[in-house]
Amino acid sequence: MPGRKNIPNKLKLVKGTLQPCRETTITPKPKRDKGAYIKMRKGIMNKTAQQQWQFMAPELTAAGLLTPLEVYAFEMYCVAYAQ
Repeated sequence: MPGRKNIPNKLKLVKGTLQPCRETTITPKPKRDKGAYIKMRKGIMNKTAQQQWQFMAPELTAAGLLTPLEVYAFEMYCVAYAQ
Protein backbone atom coordinates (compact mmCIF):
# COMPACT_ATOMS: atom_id res chain seq x y z
CA MET A 1 0.00 0.00 0.00
CA PRO A 2 1.54 3.34 -1.00
CA GLY A 3 2.04 6.15 1.42
CA ARG A 4 3.93 6.89 4.57
CA LYS A 5 4.69 4.12 7.06
CA ASN A 6 2.95 4.22 10.43
CA ILE A 7 4.94 5.61 13.32
CA PRO A 8 5.00 3.31 16.38
CA ASN A 9 2.84 4.39 19.33
CA LYS A 10 5.81 4.53 21.70
CA LEU A 11 7.64 6.95 19.41
CA LYS A 12 4.53 9.12 19.18
CA LEU A 13 4.33 9.11 22.98
CA VAL A 14 7.95 10.26 23.29
CA LYS A 15 7.41 13.01 20.72
CA GLY A 16 4.20 14.11 22.46
CA THR A 17 2.01 13.59 19.40
CA LEU A 18 0.09 10.50 20.51
CA GLN A 19 -3.65 10.87 20.06
CA PRO A 20 -6.10 8.06 20.92
CA CYS A 21 -7.85 8.41 17.55
CA ARG A 22 -4.57 7.90 15.67
CA GLU A 23 -3.02 5.01 17.60
CA THR A 24 -1.81 2.15 15.45
CA THR A 25 -3.15 -1.25 16.39
CA ILE A 26 -0.40 -3.30 14.77
CA THR A 27 2.70 -3.04 16.94
CA PRO A 28 5.59 -5.54 16.80
CA LYS A 29 6.09 -7.33 20.09
CA PRO A 30 9.22 -9.40 20.70
CA LYS A 31 8.82 -12.81 22.25
CA ARG A 32 9.20 -12.50 26.02
CA ASP A 33 9.79 -15.46 28.29
CA LYS A 34 9.54 -14.04 31.79
CA GLY A 35 10.97 -17.15 33.42
CA ALA A 36 13.71 -17.98 30.92
CA TYR A 37 17.21 -16.69 31.58
CA ILE A 38 19.06 -15.36 28.53
CA LYS A 39 22.61 -16.69 28.47
CA MET A 40 25.64 -14.58 27.64
CA ARG A 41 27.95 -15.46 24.78
CA LYS A 42 31.24 -17.06 25.74
CA GLY A 43 34.59 -15.33 25.31
CA ILE A 44 33.24 -11.90 24.49
CA MET A 45 33.33 -10.08 27.82
CA ASN A 46 35.93 -9.74 30.55
CA LYS A 47 35.27 -10.75 34.16
CA THR A 48 33.82 -7.41 35.29
CA ALA A 49 31.40 -7.33 32.36
CA GLN A 50 30.35 -10.92 33.09
CA GLN A 51 29.67 -10.01 36.73
CA GLN A 52 27.50 -7.09 35.61
CA TRP A 53 25.61 -9.43 33.25
CA GLN A 54 25.02 -11.96 36.03
CA PHE A 55 23.83 -9.17 38.34
CA MET A 56 21.43 -7.43 35.93
CA ALA A 57 20.21 -10.06 33.44
CA PRO A 58 18.01 -12.15 35.77
CA GLU A 59 16.14 -9.08 37.04
CA LEU A 60 15.70 -7.57 33.57
CA THR A 61 14.52 -10.91 32.16
CA ALA A 62 12.06 -11.42 35.01
CA ALA A 63 10.63 -7.96 34.41
CA GLY A 64 10.26 -8.72 30.70
CA LEU A 65 12.72 -5.99 29.71
CA LEU A 66 15.48 -8.19 28.30
CA THR A 67 14.45 -10.13 25.21
CA PRO A 68 16.56 -11.89 22.58
CA LEU A 69 16.41 -8.69 20.51
CA GLU A 70 18.13 -6.64 23.20
CA VAL A 71 20.92 -9.10 24.05
CA TYR A 72 23.60 -7.41 21.93
CA ALA A 73 22.78 -3.93 23.24
CA PHE A 74 22.84 -5.25 26.81
CA GLU A 75 26.17 -6.93 26.08
CA MET A 76 27.57 -3.59 24.88
CA TYR A 77 26.30 -1.98 28.08
CA CYS A 78 28.13 -4.59 30.19
CA VAL A 79 31.38 -4.07 28.27
CA ALA A 80 31.07 -0.27 28.61
CA TYR A 81 30.38 -0.67 32.32
CA ALA A 82 33.54 -2.77 32.70
CA GLN A 83 35.64 -0.14 30.96
